[in-house]
Amino acid sequence: MVRKKQGDKENAIIEAAVKVFSQKSYHGSTTSEIAKEAGVAEGTIFRYFRTKKDILSKILIKVIESYAQTVVVDSLREFLTNYKDSNANEKEVIKALLRERLKVIEANLPLVKILFTEIQFHPDLRKVWVEKVVRPSMDVAVAYIEKKKKEGKIKAEVNAEVATRSFVGMVFFMVLSKLMLYEKLDLSLSESGELDQIVDILFEGIAARTIKG
Repeated sequence: MVRKKQGDKENAIIEAAVKVFSQKSYHGSTTSEIAKEAGVAEGTIFRYFRTKKDILSKILIKVIESYAQTVVVDSLREFLTNYKDSNANEKEVIKALLRERLKVIEANLPLVKILFTEIQFHPDLRKVWVEKVVRPSMDVAVAYIEKKKKEGKIKAEVNAEVATRSFVGMVFFMVLSKLMLYEKLDLSLSESGELDQIVDILFEGIAARTIKG
């Protein structure tokens, strides 16, 4: 039997914790369950982590440091840059952006479930997430809206930050509700028309328009 190296064991514990936390939540899981999933003795966990929260912190910090900048912030900036010279209107760009963001979420669903659930209970981790991911992403989106305002494609009186928060809030709640109600993320939103409605509401609101005679 080939013995795992120390780094392999630590990674195995982290990967096992991601799976267990995403299924049972941080508070609903135990280190013995993580050890069983990782294929190590429970005592082995405490050679690498002092407490269960240390495992959670390691997971989130690893995600933020290793993936968040490239997967979330840089990919958002690249996406909007690639569309800057296209003939697509702003609604089409936002719809395409939403599809792309949902694919990113689906590809990292276990970690996303941990983040959505646990960051609200851990202020220190939430602070890192906001500083490293949320704020930089907001800055990219706000800069895009300000650019489109100057081009006359978005109304000049629109507050770019309010618009960005509104859109992010709509998408966040949609994703969260699907994960809570259905325990999965259905990406067939374009087929059902849900994606179109979200973007239409963002751009046009919900009030019926009256035609003046």
